[in-house]
Order: sequence, then structure tokens, then C-alpha cells
Amino acid sequence: MNVSSEEHVIYKLMNAPIYDYPYPHFHVHSVFDDITYSKILGNIPNDDNYMALNETLRTGSVASDPNEPTKKLDTYKDRFIIEMETASLIKLPENKRDFWIQFSDWFLGEYLLNSLLIKFKPYIEKRMQGVQGHKKVKATGLITRDKTGYSIGPHTDAPRKLLTLLFYLPTNNDLSHLGTSIYKPKGDRFICEGGPHYKFDKFNKVLTAPFSPNSMFCFFKTNNSFHGVDLITDDNMERDLLIYNVNILDG
Repeated sequence: MNVSSEEHVIYKLMNAPIYDYPYPHFHVHSVFDDITYSKILGNIPNDDNYMALNETLRTGSVASDPNEPTKKLDTYKDRFIIEMETASLIKLPENKRDFWIQFSDWFLGEYLLNSLLIKFKPYIEKRMQGVQGHKKVKATGLITRDKTGYSIGPHTDAPRKLLTLLFYLPTNNDLSHLGTSIYKPKGDRFICEGGPHYKFDKFNKVLTAPFSPNSMFCFFKTNNSFHGVDLITDDNMERDLLIYNVNILDG
């Protein structure tokens, strides 16, 4: 990405208003400039370059109900990923490898990370209040493809998570209904530190961030940041996105 393309993303993110209900989040359209978005779409890897998420070591067992643990195999069998790190990206075909290596250098670099830390500084300071010592954070990224049958119940993410950005990569608006949804427990006092996934019928859906071309949905991890994806029933569907996480490191 060139400097103007990078600044376009930062401009979009830094000027987007943060909505605090039911937890901090925002949604941005045209997050990349048109040329960059076209390049991203043109370099989306083929199916055989991905690994099923349930075949990786990234997830442990989850629960659709606290008393009914469900193996990760059931939850993640229809989500496929490529980790945005050199060891994974060098395995891509040569015609797409260079693009993703260069893109990830910026995507996971300090400029984007520091900009987000500035934007969410008041929320981060409140969350870290009382924590001894200086906590370090790290950005990680995934090239992701969800397929027909994918669904993930309301959950708040792992305790180490600080921020999540979902960059949606459809070519048109036909799949706008497949965005990530915000949920609110039917019992207002229910919170979760993170880990389990819950049944949809225990929650009210607040909104769904449209899965529209070149848009991005961001949320700040809290004990009530319940989000999920309804069961994807569209035939032969491919839901492409980039996932950007900011995680708190141990120590």
C-alpha cells in the first residue's frame, strides 16, 4: 500500500464516531480506497490455500450453553483461515504471495495499531485501571473465508482480546444480511468474561453490521460485547473478510 492508501484507511477509522450502546463499536464504509480494494479482491486466495479453523490450534472447546460444551469441530468446521504472518503467506501462489506479504507488513504494523490505541484510549485506560505494570499489545490478522453452514453464537471473545476489526470483502451487496450482529442478553445483568458461546434464544439482536463491499465493523472487547453470526444458509456461499485483532500479551 502506498502512503495515500494508508492515510485513507486511517482517516476513515479515526473520524468514525464510536457508539457506546450496548458496548463500544463503529461501522465504516469505503474503508479502503477503490484501487486498494480492487487489488485486495483480485488477490483473494483460492480454497486450497486455506486451512479449516477447527484443524488449527487457535481455538479450544467452546460452549453453546455453559452446561453443554461443544467441540470446536462443530463450531468452526465451515470457517477457513490463512494467518497473516510470513510463515503462512510464503506458502501462497507466487502471483498472490507478494501482495499479501506487503499488505500484512502495513496491516499489522505500528501505524494502524497506534492509531487504534489512540482512538480507544479512554476505553483502554478504564479497562486497564488497577492493572499493575505496563501491558503490551500485539496486532494479528487473518484472511478468512466462511462457507454455507457457518454460525457462531453470541460470545464476548477471549479475555486477552482488546479490539476486533472485521474488514468485509464482498463484490456486491447481495450478502449484506451476513454481517456480524450485536446481541444483548435478555437478562440485562448477564455478563461473560469470555470463552463460552451461547444459544441465540437467550439474546435479543440489536443490529447487524451489513456485510457490504469495502466496509469494516469494529468493536471493543468488554464483558458484555456479545456478538455472533446467524446460521449461513445461502447455497454455495463464500463470505470473505479480513480479521484484525489487538490482543493483550501476558506479562
